[in-house]
Amino acid sequence: MKEKEQGAQERQKSKQELHIHIERWQDIVDVLDDKNKVRRLVMVVVIIGLALFAGISFIAIQLKKVYTYSDITTNALGATTLKDEQKEVSYFLFNTASLWANSGITVDKGDVLSVHSSGTAHTAIHHLHKAAGSNFKPDEEYFDANGERVNYISERDKARRKFRIVSDMPNSALVMQVYKGADRPPLKPGNEEEEKNFYFISQHRENIIINEGGTLYFAVNDIVLDPATIKGMLKENYKLISNTAKKMDGETDEDFQKRCDFIKKKSELLQKQSDLQPIGDKEAKLTKEESGIYRQILRHTYFQFGPYYNEKAKKQDTLTIKTEMDYYLENKYPKAWYDDNLGSFLIIVEKNYRK
Repeated sequence: MKEKEQGAQERQKSKQELHIHIERWQDIVDVLDDKNKVRRLVMVVVIIGLALFAGISFIAIQLKKVYTYSDITTNALGATTLKDEQKEVSYFLFNTASLWANSGITVDKGDVLSVHSSGTAHTAIHHLHKAAGSNFKPDEEYFDANGERVNYISERDKARRKFRIVSDMPNSALVMQVYKGADRPPLKPGNEEEEKNFYFISQHRENIIINEGGTLYFAVNDIVLDPATIKGMLKENYKLISNTAKKMDGETDEDFQKRCDFIKKKSELLQKQSDLQPIGDKEAKLTKEESGIYRQILRHTYFQFGPYYNEKAKKQDTLTIKTEMDYYLENKYPKAWYDDNLGSFLIIVEKNYRK
């Protein structure tokens, strides 16, 4: 009895089952059932994958050629450095009024650098201001990192050039110093050991071999007015005047002799001076006649020093007996000729890892 009941239940259950037959993916099922078709399908997928990989690789290589640097950083001083596997390139905007601007770019001994620059600058803001106020064309033009466009046969340039940071090289051209210390770098070479860390760059210079590791500093090649340099310039100035003194237009023989005697006296006084104090403070008061001669010398000086009108001279209504050099000594103002600069250079420093 029980067997009959179980059989009836199973028959009833089978009648309730639902069979679904899907034909939409039948083609795929047929392919998968065919081993040859499966192999061909796998080959097609592999070929498409390889083609996609090759295309993506080609695009990546082309982008690598255009954007070669994988590491880009900017230091606290504004220099931006781009690096790849073979070299690094740094960009630094240099203000020409700075006397040894710290770029924050570091180099090691033996590194080989290429330095390039662009931009323009001017060495005399006051001349630009005067010309603009009078609607005149300035006497001096703007210059690039090759230096100021001056007449190198002029007496002033011939007299001044040996006192620049890098002597006998163009005025206001770009120069570089490598310095390792934490304090301020030397204003100019003090000895042969320091001199090897100063490099004349100009607008372009390649294959610079670094003698000592440190940080790159930049300046333009002008004269740093420290006490020793000022005294050297004064000595040279009076030496040139004394050796080449000539009668001026309308000057009598007697006046010419007085002027020569005064120049000799002034030169001897300067040679004896050892404490590097302003000349005016060490000499006796000038007579009115001597002051007149001194003013003539100022106007015909080789170095073309400007006059220094101190307050004492103004109160006494006396003639000028000092030059601008006295002012720079009194006020300890070595970068006076840098504060008159205007402009900037974009400096590009390229360092190759393969030496």
